[in-house]
Amino acid sequence: GEEWEAGSAQTITWQADVGVVGPDVRIGLHEGWGFVDWIVRRTDNDGAYTWLIPPELPAGADYRLRIQSYSDSSIRDYSDASFTITNAPLVVVSPVLDEVVSLGQTYTIAWETDRPAVGPHVRIGLHKGGQFIHWIRRITPNDEAFYWTVGARLGALDPAPSYRLRIQSFTDNRIRAMSRAFTITAAE
Repeated sequence: GEEWEAGSAQTITWQADVGVVGPDVRIGLHEGWGFVDWIVRRTDNDGAYTWLIPPELPAGADYRLRIQSYSDSSIRDYSDASFTITNAPLVVVSPVLDEVVSLGQTYTIAWETDRPAVGPHVRIGLHKGGQFIHWIRRITPNDEAFYWTVGARLGALDPAPSYRLRIQSFTDNRIRAMSRAFTITAAE
């Protein structure tokens, strides 16, 4: 079967007759035949869904997918083969989803790393929505923490939700991890 890395984005594809299945489906994750969780509770029955695999999903070799009609749970199918989830070489620990930080605050960015895979240095970037804003640090030791004075580099940041941090290997830009979305507020 296929091998997918925790923290990566993977496209799940299927074929389903909208007339039979309906306009929407849900996608479930199973380990073996045991249900783990819904990947998405409702999405268009258009044949594809991009899944951002949670970085904290445990590694395992017996995962399966279930595509199911949203309106009729008896209409379902499972992936033909199991697949493997491997540990990501980088995982952002903080910020966490919906965390709030203030401009001017000293904030600890934290990550877990497989140093041999990632290398001795990383870079840290800031994104808003899907847009790259700037590098917070172009090179810093891969020591699992960086103390960031929020908004102190490269111009002003707008207080807003939907910011994300990217931790990336300095030597291999394919090795990267994104934080969950967090909010930056005005200085207190």
